Amino acid sequence: MDVGIYLIKEGKPIDEPGQMFVVKNDPKYNEHWPRPLVSYKRIYNVDEPKRLPMLANNGKASSHLPEGTPFGLVGTSSLSKRETFPYGRVPEGSVTATGNPYAAFSVNSWIARNWADQGADAGLYKNDDIHAIRILAMEPASSVVADRFYNRANERLRILGEFPVRKFNSDGKQPTDPDGNPDTSFLARVPADIAWTFQTLDKDGMVLNMAQTWHQVRPGEVRNNCGGCHAHSQEPTDFGLTAAAKDDYRIFDLTARTPLLTTKAADESDRQWDEAGATGVRYEDAPKNVEYFRDVRPIFQRSCVACHSQKLLKPAANLALDPEDDLYQSTSFRERFLRTHHEKAMSGLQSVQGRAPFMINPRYLWDFQSRRSLLVWKIYGRRTDGLELAPIKGFEEDHKLATAIDYNGKPMPPREAIDGTATNPDGKPVKVEPLGDEEKRTITRWIDLGCPIDWAYDATKPMERGDGWLLDDQRPTLALVYPHAGKSDEPLQRILLGAFDYDSGVDPASLSVIADFEVDDVPPGEELATRLKPKADSTWELVLNKPLAKLPKGKLTVSVKDQHGNLTQIERSFSIGQTQ
Repeated sequence: MDVGIYLIKEGKPIDEPGQMFVVKNDPKYNEHWPRPLVSYKRIYNVDEPKRLPMLANNGKASSHLPEGTPFGLVGTSSLSKRETFPYGRVPEGSVTATGNPYAAFSVNSWIARNWADQGADAGLYKNDDIHAIRILAMEPASSVVADRFYNRANERLRILGEFPVRKFNSDGKQPTDPDGNPDTSFLARVPADIAWTFQTLDKDGMVLNMAQTWHQVRPGEVRNNCGGCHAHSQEPTDFGLTAAAKDDYRIFDLTARTPLLTTKAADESDRQWDEAGATGVRYEDAPKNVEYFRDVRPIFQRSCVACHSQKLLKPAANLALDPEDDLYQSTSFRERFLRTHHEKAMSGLQSVQGRAPFMINPRYLWDFQSRRSLLVWKIYGRRTDGLELAPIKGFEEDHKLATAIDYNGKPMPPREAIDGTATNPDGKPVKVEPLGDEEKRTITRWIDLGCPIDWAYDATKPMERGDGWLLDDQRPTLALVYPHAGKSDEPLQRILLGAFDYDSGVDPASLSVIADFEVDDVPPGEELATRLKPKADSTWELVLNKPLAKLPKGKLTVSVKDQHGNLTQIERSFSIGQTQ
């Protein structure tokens, strides 16, 4: 985009841009967001925007956020109070939007209307299906990695955590929220000053809906007042009246470890998360990454390609799950799953009317929508998108026009292939390993992260992160609480800061604090970091032996690196005891 400063002569209407007078347009600059060069008051009829108070980060907002923390808290009062249904409306007496599922989840060519037009639901579901929330770190594609990976979002997404939102009393019953629904409030601690987003999950860890934008909290900030899940037309539900606001609620700390959904057999939480007691939570020490070459391809190679290989004369269902030869041809990998093999495989998938319906079009992969991906139906042996063969009550006529595809499948790989009694399409014996729960979740996580593929993956060095999908090029979080910026009448008694990096971790040896004024007999310009004392929760403090009661002008430069060398620096200018 190239813009400049132009004058509309005498403010009269013009027919095209060439009628404007060029004041300044420098070809050396690629400007954006042109603004009118007039006063703020002329546009908004007030002298200036309202000045908001600075976030104190003084430890008083929550007991989970000590002063100087590099963390924040995020939560909501309800996941049932939602307006995520595509083109939906909230019926009287309810807080959940609904509508015509056949219109909501129809397909216009290869575009999912529920995702691209309006809404965020990945298939049809009920509030009873809501089980957990996933928080994803969103890393932009910097110039270093812009062409070194693929996923649908064109951003690297890493799982900071996924955790249940259901609660159970000692009698095994769920408490209710102020709207009368089972309480699905939550509160989690997350790194501050990074971009992240939400995905609502079912018990299998599949996305039910997704927030398709960026969020963040500042160091020491608490954000729990959204009042629901995109419930914009309704009054917010008060977070303070929910279970997550109570003193005995155990928050999920995504800065300490990464919780992940699992089965009861693999549970490490020793808590009840669903009515049947069938689910659990396990933990990993770092954010969860899921990528094709490192995580998904080994599963395909071990349990799938014996029958689904391009090396066979005719792959089963005409679906090849070893498309590596085409991976470096821009979209060919995605098309192999989304288009080509969908069309070929449809010959074996008959709808009610004996053909593939246009309106609700199945395909092997829907980016971010594992519930609607035929590959997931196959590995689970059941439909997972919430649409059934029988018409939905009240929409019988729509069902006739847009029949959902029949599916009466069985889990893949089939029992015969696991037992070793099957043969592949070329007639050779097949014996493969079954897919466990964690492997199925790996595949659905991969789809729900937008099908990441790391072009920088090196098969000869599989453990190296490389400079693609797994590259750590994000700066650490750095919070400087004392001294405050600007003028202060209070003496400077200490320096307080917090630092954290959710990926490779902070390099403590890189921490630097330099003042351009004398501190406790340390001359200006000399390093003060060695005098810092570590406190709890990634914070450091230097208590001054000689508090500064007067300083006409001072600058404190604080910086820190993560283990990968990414640098964050703060230059804090301030004065103490100055009346003017």
